[in-house]
Amino acid sequence: MYREFIGVDLHSTQVTVHRIVVGESGSLERKKGQYPMERMETHFIASLHAGCAVCIEAGSGSHALARMIVAAGARAFVVNPRSLPQIFMSAKKTDKVDAKKLADCLKQHLESKDSDDGFPEVCVADEDTQRLRMLISQYQRVNADMTALKNNLYSLFRQWLVQVDKGFVIERLDSYLEHPRLPPEVGIIARREKQRHEELEAFKAELRSLIESIGVIRYREQVSLLIGISGISVFGAACIMADIIKVDRFRTSKNLASYLRAAPRVDASNNTVHIGRLNKAGRKMAFEILLQSVNHLVDGNPNLLRYTKHAVGKSKNKVRAAVVGRTIRQIFYILKNKEPNWFLKEETYSNKKRQVEKILLAKKSA
Repeated sequence: MYREFIGVDLHSTQVTVHRIVVGESGSLERKKGQYPMERMETHFIASLHAGCAVCIEAGSGSHALARMIVAAGARAFVVNPRSLPQIFMSAKKTDKVDAKKLADCLKQHLESKDSDDGFPEVCVADEDTQRLRMLISQYQRVNADMTALKNNLYSLFRQWLVQVDKGFVIERLDSYLEHPRLPPEVGIIARREKQRHEELEAFKAELRSLIESIGVIRYREQVSLLIGISGISVFGAACIMADIIKVDRFRTSKNLASYLRAAPRVDASNNTVHIGRLNKAGRKMAFEILLQSVNHLVDGNPNLLRYTKHAVGKSKNKVRAAVVGRTIRQIFYILKNKEPNWFLKEETYSNKKRQVEKILLAKKSA
């Protein structure tokens, strides 16, 4: 059977395809194509077979397309374009050129059979994990909108030299609006903003509930293990697993820490080693979730507590990042060995466990 190495440049309106067709005699032929989005399934997906390997840039829609390609019997490879010099460092960048380069890189990767050739393959998320990531992204956006709304209110009062407590500007809004220096227009704007904040708060709670439900159902065993760590809630465990997907794809705990942006960049030459800032090439939600729970993580782990006591003189941010990095390494071994946390606190764990069981029971009775 002939083989095909296919590079795909995906956009919201069209799909650009570059095929390298290798015949049984070793002959090589290149074919180019462009399909509008509404014809993608009938013309592109329908043309795939078991001899096809398809390479796509990671981005919006790439995981859904990869699953469609696999369902058609072909192989799908999603790559990080920022880690592919042929794409990222290119001076000339068009859809057709990108599709060709993706096909060439894929052919070289598969024919070399070198697992350490630096091909930046990204793990394809299953449908449930993609739903989780979508909801988490919306949750972050709602959080940002709520913060922006509070900042806007704070700015309104500041214009009229009215001192307010930024952290309680919503809760104490009515009393702040009684200040004699404020014009009536501020009240109209502020009350409307408070109404928007309440709507966002309700939407945020709904998103959180959905994230917990899908996370527990999709990653039941992993979530049950992670909530044994003080500082990781059911919600946090679901977000962490949405980033990790499966721990077996990481060879070491350092690989996982690097992927979750918790490992510093290291430049070494001869006897000189420079440790720089955190590597930001990877997923960030798990790091942010753990960073918010640093105090709980330290209180629930004697090793982390001992580390923070000896980290005198270091900046607080570096210590916090180091705590998160060590927790991620702990997460790696807990998931890898399928063993509970050594420092599990029964009381807090049982409360979180009941929440998990409640979600599973609701799913079973639905």
